[in-house]
Amino acid sequence: MNSKFLISNAEAVKEVSDVEKQLSLKKIVSMIPEDTADDILAHFNPNIMRKVFGDAELMRTAECFLRSSLNISAAARNIFMHRNTMMYRLDKIERLTGLDVRTFDDALTFEVLHILYDRKLRSEK
Repeated sequence: MNSKFLISNAEAVKEVSDVEKQLSLKKIVSMIPEDTADDILAHFNPNIMRKVFGDAELMRTAECFLRSSLNISAAARNIFMHRNTMMYRLDKIERLTGLDVRTFDDALTFEVLHILYDRKLRSEK
């Protein structure tokens, strides 16, 4: 392989990495139009969403779990919580929302819903 090819590919990878760093899930979700966001939120009971997203301990648990790459033991250690307590709270989120945040798809859905829910609350104020 010639060195020009390798250098140009390395520069392209660096450019992609810089773009990826600029895009976060919050930025991507912020691009969802308001009416589409309302349609997404309409699939979930607003009272349950308010109960889950308004519960500071439940959200602290969920956010730590998500930041810990869906690793229950690591998340429990990070917030000085017994592993069984972590599992109980994740089970509670699943019972209330129907989303098992221990799976990637449901964790992503949960995070998108949380962002949309927060955005809706801010717009209503």
